[in-house]
Amino acid sequence: MGSLTVHVENHIAVVTLDREPVNALVKSSYLELQQTFDELGEMEGVRVVVIKANGRFFCPGNDVSEFSQLTTEAEAAAYAQIVSDGISAVYNCKIPVIAAVHGHALGAGMAIAACADIVVASDQALFGIPEIKVGVIGASGFLALL
Repeated sequence: MGSLTVHVENHIAVVTLDREPVNALVKSSYLELQQTFDELGEMEGVRVVVIKANGRFFCPGNDVSEFSQLTTEAEAAAYAQIVSDGISAVYNCKIPVIAAVHGHALGAGMAIAACADIVVASDQALFGIPEIKVGVIGASGFLALL
């Protein structure tokens, strides 16, 4: 896997966001997220999932450089569905999910944290939805979960 690492020990799965330099998400990240959480939800012996991140930030959201590659409405809709499916996999995981948040959790990063059953945030954690600046407002729907 490229953006995530998974470690299972003592019935606890630890999923770590690890995409340098700041854990911004790309299409493949969402596909990994969906596959990982779907598999963990079915894994016998895993009782809880902790999602955390390496580096300065939990997740600042999308790597917006990918947006320039979306040239048609159909491509944008397909990309949005992949994002939705990845984040929904966290929300729909069959076992409890704990988000351990430090640094920035913005846009899709905030949505991932919001989909966890429990959020544990450091004093330096910052949650927000700045994606309106790039013409997208998908993560706002997750604010009610927080």
